[in-house]
Amino acid sequence: MDKVLSHSAAMIRQGSKSFSGASKLLDKSTKESAILLYSWCRYCDDQIDNQILGFNKQSKEDNPNAKEILQSIEKSTQDVINDISLEQIEFEALRRVLQKHSIPEQYPMEHLQGYRMDVEKKQYHNITDTLQYCYHVAGVVGVMMAYIFGIKDSKILERAADLGIAFQLTNIARDVIEDAKMGRVYLPSEWLAEHDIKPGTILDIKNRVKLFLVIKRLLDLSEEYYESANIGIEYLPLRIRWGIKVALSVYREIGIKIRILGSNAWNRRVYIKRPYKIFLAMKYFLRYFIWNKKNTVQHLERNPFLWKKN
Repeated sequence: MDKVLSHSAAMIRQGSKSFSGASKLLDKSTKESAILLYSWCRYCDDQIDNQILGFNKQSKEDNPNAKEILQSIEKSTQDVINDISLEQIEFEALRRVLQKHSIPEQYPMEHLQGYRMDVEKKQYHNITDTLQYCYHVAGVVGVMMAYIFGIKDSKILERAADLGIAFQLTNIARDVIEDAKMGRVYLPSEWLAEHDIKPGTILDIKNRVKLFLVIKRLLDLSEEYYESANIGIEYLPLRIRWGIKVALSVYREIGIKIRILGSNAWNRRVYIKRPYKIFLAMKYFLRYFIWNKKNTVQHLERNPFLWKKN
């Protein structure tokens, strides 16, 4: 294994146990491309938030150098798109993925727009604003992953974006308090206002019960995106379908646990333990490889009420 691949593999192992576990279910070639893409995404996120593999977030203010860092990342990403090899390992990882899978240049640049939304402290007034953010930071990653899987059908690509959006909605629900400590509120201010919560008072303990009502609504919405993504998953090659179905189920379970915990969901970080992940891997292995059971493949026309990039 060369240094770019070994470095990327180490990043996903340390930065995301859920995605690292799911990647192990993919075939070797697909897994390698997935972890190369992950390493670039993780690097960009860490640089903007001044953290290491998603940890050590600043608690009171954003990275003061974030604008300059983002400009540098955008330039390096454009160089990579132009097939210029860079010394920084994570950009070389991205270059390999883009070249190998002919991923259109718009997608990595769209992903960086999500970081720009953070850097420029975008305000999220309505759910459309929130969904736009979710698309840029996660939905477009789902699209790039679909290209890695060999998918080019635009309707399936939309479902891949829906999976990323569902993941990010779950992330927002889980990390709402941690994000608020950084001055970031991704919940729509319209929704918060309905429960007499001002964005600046999310950290107030007395608002936890009302905050959970907003989060529950967000999780209800995430379910619509998970269901949409589920339909697209059934069009994936069998081995890949297995891995992505497990990843979806793990993240969906985080939302279920938040619902169960209610206003206590943020007393400690919600996560899914390894035995349950193994259970899910076995469950879908049996479904797809032993019982050869498929969900009924539904038409790919997407629910028109779901958010769609213009």
